[in-house]
Amino acid sequence: MHESSFNPRLITPVVLAAGAGLLASLLSSPPWGVAAAALTAGLVCVWALSGAEHHQRVLIALRDRSRAIARRDAPSDEHPEEAIHADLAAIESQQESERSRRTLWLALPEAVAQPILAIDSDGHIAAFNTEAAGLFAGRDLLGQHIESLFTHMDAIDAWRAASSGQDATARLRLIIAGKPRLFDLFARPWGRSEAAAEAPGRAVLTLRDVGQAAHASRLTTDFVANASHELRTPLAAIKGAVETLEGGAQDDPPIRHRFIRMIGENVDRLEDLTRDLLDLSRLEGQNAAVQESDFDLADCLRASAAGFDAPCAERGLTIEIACDPRVARVRTDKRLLELIVRNLVENATKFARDHTPIRISALPAEEGLVIAVADQGIGIPLDQQSRIFERFYQVDEARSGLTKAKGSGLGLAIVQQAVDALGGRIRVDSVWKQGTTMSVVLPPRAVIQG
Repeated sequence: MHESSFNPRLITPVVLAAGAGLLASLLSSPPWGVAAAALTAGLVCVWALSGAEHHQRVLIALRDRSRAIARRDAPSDEHPEEAIHADLAAIESQQESERSRRTLWLALPEAVAQPILAIDSDGHIAAFNTEAAGLFAGRDLLGQHIESLFTHMDAIDAWRAASSGQDATARLRLIIAGKPRLFDLFARPWGRSEAAAEAPGRAVLTLRDVGQAAHASRLTTDFVANASHELRTPLAAIKGAVETLEGGAQDDPPIRHRFIRMIGENVDRLEDLTRDLLDLSRLEGQNAAVQESDFDLADCLRASAAGFDAPCAERGLTIEIACDPRVARVRTDKRLLELIVRNLVENATKFARDHTPIRISALPAEEGLVIAVADQGIGIPLDQQSRIFERFYQVDEARSGLTKAKGSGLGLAIVQQAVDALGGRIRVDSVWKQGTTMSVVLPPRAVIQG
């Protein structure tokens, strides 16, 4: 927490105690004068290090001992020098304990991933944590009045309620970095209720960003709705084909073959969707930890492209692999890299023009390891390139001209998730009706030198 450690209420007792020690050292002879002078120095150190009011009582007790030593009326069975050292050791121990407690209490607000503001009895900000400093970046929070920080009456009312010993909440819409954000404000009394009654206005305010939670909830709702829609479409087609065959169409060979082929295509689509959903679940779940290993990159690229022989043969596509010898071996998560390349190649096979090559290349670059998948296909319209990594988003079929190239809409979302997990980034270079190149850039540490 950011705060001022100066406490003017300690000045008077400290000065009194120090003055008494000095006077004793002047009027007494050694060793009493030396001991009293040492005591005085100790008191000054206490004043410099102490921030707790209970130390005043210790200082007064030491002042009385100093006077007793100066009068030489200390108990006969006590060595005054040893007693002074024992008292100073007791003070040092109390100071260390106080510093430890103070450090702990100051560390607690910093451990909370939410902005926290402590308001003093005058309504000014007395302390705040790093999250609050980041939220109100560019503003000097310390000493600022709450009414100048929050213009919402709901926030002011919540603070006033907390100052009188009652918990209160409010919902605020704040403009942060030029953008509106929604927060829940929680106001609680600073300390016990009786302490709040003695010092009206003292409160602790905590802010929680509920806009992000609402956004995450919307994403979850949209995901479930889109997944349900994507599952329902092939299931409806399969059900309709089965009902048609049961209605007598199975006796007509051309119709029977057409509906059987339809059932097969939709089963494949369900299988792809299920696989993609499982991949996304693994990437977002607890099993998404990256497991790095050294492996041959060319072998990995060939294995990733091996499963597309059938669709390539059907459309006359070829897959060409070029791996620079300088990146023959790499260190990264092989499973995630295969997942990335497989989805990029699958995407290319859907949108490449017939009888054209799909090129997979890997080469070192200043920014790290670059793996690119390029096709000579229809390209991606410029106004849709910013959305292609959204879940279930698909380029408009009417503009693609390839109505058969139907996927789950999750392939590039999976690629984005996997690339993020590897600490890399993905770059899209696409020209409408000419082709698309998807380039994955992994950090330099993925390249094994020599």
